Amino acid sequence: MEPASSAQACKDIRRHLAAGAPWDACDTFNQAKASAGQGAAADAELLFCGALAHARAAATDVAQALLDQAMAAVGEASSKLLTDILSLRGRLWKDRCQTARSPQGRAEFARQALQAYGHAFALNDDTFPGINAATLHMVLGQVPEAQALAATLLERLKDQPKPLDMWHHATVGEAWLLLGHSAQAQAHYTQAFAMAGQDAGSVSSMRRQLQLLAPAWPAAAALLLKLPSPCVWLLDDAAWTPTALSPTDESAWQDHCLGLLKAHGQSVVYAPATCGAALVFIEAALSLHIEVTVLLPFDRQEFVDTCVAPGGAEWRVRFEAAMAKVTRVVWATEEAFLGDDVLFQQGASMLEGLARLRSDQLETTVSRVAMPQAAMALPRPQAAANPSRASRTIKALLFGDVAGFSRLNDAHAPLFHARFLQVVAEELDACAVRPLETNTWGDALYVVFDTPAQAADFALRLMQRMLQVDWAAVGLTPLSQVRIGLHAGPVYCGFDPIIERDNYFGSSVTKTARIEPVTPPGMVYVSEAFAAQLAARSPGEFTLEYMGELSLAKGYGTSRIYRLARPQH
Repeated sequence: MEPASSAQACKDIRRHLAAGAPWDACDTFNQAKASAGQGAAADAELLFCGALAHARAAATDVAQALLDQAMAAVGEASSKLLTDILSLRGRLWKDRCQTARSPQGRAEFARQALQAYGHAFALNDDTFPGINAATLHMVLGQVPEAQALAATLLERLKDQPKPLDMWHHATVGEAWLLLGHSAQAQAHYTQAFAMAGQDAGSVSSMRRQLQLLAPAWPAAAALLLKLPSPCVWLLDDAAWTPTALSPTDESAWQDHCLGLLKAHGQSVVYAPATCGAALVFIEAALSLHIEVTVLLPFDRQEFVDTCVAPGGAEWRVRFEAAMAKVTRVVWATEEAFLGDDVLFQQGASMLEGLARLRSDQLETTVSRVAMPQAAMALPRPQAAANPSRASRTIKALLFGDVAGFSRLNDAHAPLFHARFLQVVAEELDACAVRPLETNTWGDALYVVFDTPAQAADFALRLMQRMLQVDWAAVGLTPLSQVRIGLHAGPVYCGFDPIIERDNYFGSSVTKTARIEPVTPPGMVYVSEAFAAQLAARSPGEFTLEYMGELSLAKGYGTSRIYRLARPQH
């Protein structure tokens, strides 16, 4: 990659992060890295920006790996970039400190974070790693060291040229807090929050620092109560029905929406774009420059015909205007509606899951917004009936195989086959609820589950077992590992006269089959549709780490992909 292209990619990544769109920042990095080829490995600035994007998207393992590469590329020169790399490394250790389940783990991660921040501060006296080092001293119970460093930083910041930015006020507020001056701390934090505007990510970062400090310094816990957390707003399920409002009721609803959003500081909105009350809520959020994500349950034009047009031509115009301004549009499926109302259920589940994923990232909660009682439901046009077509249902789908199987010779094939199928059969028997369909051919595995949680649990149990197999003993290389892809979406179920049992088929099955080949061996990759529905139905039971918008196998387009794991204890 040419230097100018790398610089532009870094600029775009930072722009996405400033706009509260870490997933877009990850995608920009992945595209730039792919374009750069081998040259990306030596571009420390690009690697750092990629690490920053993945850290903001809660993809900690990826961020750490990119930081290691950036550190190797930048060397040990005393530079601003090295300071940034060390500071981000400290932030990742700090994140682990906050999620540690034991006091010993919390202390160890805090020491690792302090070492990184301390090294960064020693390079050029930058106040950002300095204040983090001071706070970590306090977390570790080293009060004199924390307060001495806080006093030093306050003295240095006293001569800062004006105008002062948001992070200056946050740093000064944190230093005063460490010194026990709560009134001065609150004044600066209040100013920092006001300057953040609708930057929910920055507000979340400030609150996260206070949460880290709170167990060791009670004044931080008291201050947290006075500083509002970002709000993630989700319109309730009634919003999926198009509605009509009288001019008076629409004006009252609009005022209510504006008042709600203004009263709660930084906000993020997740909503369907049906005509009536839902679109009015979206318009209110957009007028305040709030991040808005809209989910469409199926083909865009069919959604307009089904859920916007019933309100009249005016609503088509308002829909198009809003869609041009929203932060992101997500499709549950881009297939046709075909009269399958279950697609609305999938859309509602996905939208809730996406809101939960965003709230987890911002360390806040999802707040549901009830539709106005004055809104009158409008009937949706009915799709043309086709008695010969079965209705689709939403299922969780799994494809898996073993890397390196194609190189297996006949001498080892029977041994591999027996070992592979034995492990699969044992884990299938261990399922609390049996899958709806299972099939294997060679090393390939295809399983259909009723829910994402069932599929996720089986995939992770199977992965754990497969990682314990001695593949070299059955003719493969020691590095051979299983890879699993998961997706959830609408499928048909019909009797297959060849295998003489019901079979599941449709575009969702094809998409799952295209995710599995791009999954690295030893990992479980899931589509965004799967991740969102899992987050909605089983919050907190699994870890979902965003990997980027990846190109799927056989030219099947791109898809946002997450890595599935269990929470670390």
